[in-house]
Amino acid sequence: MGQSLGEMGDAGSSAVGTQQEDVQLDIGSQELLTIGSVVKRLRADFPDISVSKVRYLEEQQLITPQRTRSGYRLFSHDDYNRLVRVLAMQRDEYLPLKSSDER
Repeated sequence: MGQSLGEMGDAGSSAVGTQQEDVQLDIGSQELLTIGSVVKRLRADFPDISVSKVRYLEEQQLITPQRTRSGYRLFSHDDYNRLVRVLAMQRDEYLPLKSSDER
């Protein structure tokens, strides 16, 4: 099924880093997505989404994905849902990032 966080060290980093496939990891009872998988899933509703925009939203502290020991971002369902809300507010209510953060 998926890899555990402990199994992901350097050996798992090439699989996690691929953005062409939809990578989903099971860690305990929690399903986590890579940044590429998140962008791929969001693209239907948010066609302008990119990996760099997701990284920017993290930099602005609007989302806080987990990190592997190798530094790869792993998004929980809560992270994903928060990202959807932030992007929807920006799109539907024309809110700048500061306003999205305050809600």
